[in-house]
Amino acid sequence: ASGDRNGAVKLWDGRQSKWGRVPAVARLACAHESGVTSLVDSTLVMPYTIASAGRDGIVKIWDLRKLDDFEPPLITFRAHQSNVTALCSCTHGIVSAGDEGITRLWSAKALKAFTIQ
Repeated sequence: ASGDRNGAVKLWDGRQSKWGRVPAVARLACAHESGVTSLVDSTLVMPYTIASAGRDGIVKIWDLRKLDDFEPPLITFRAHQSNVTALCSCTHGIVSAGDEGITRLWSAKALKAFTIQ
């Protein structure tokens, strides 16, 4: 998966490579209002998902089996008031870091934030 500065997310399948080119198998043209800053495999949190974060401070969790412009994200939440600068997933949930210097662990069960000092 990849994201761009215009807010789009693309999913790639390397198995379909032809002559060194890998086609995008799915594209979300407007995944975020502004640029995508981070993408992470979030299958530890929910099966068959990826999470995206953007300059808009929003984190979205997408179902890989239904990835297109007509299908809304499974979950959308405001992670930070400014840019999300990093994103990772673990068995406990999703960790996000923001421009404001705060790192949060979002509980997989409740999507409740726990600030990490």
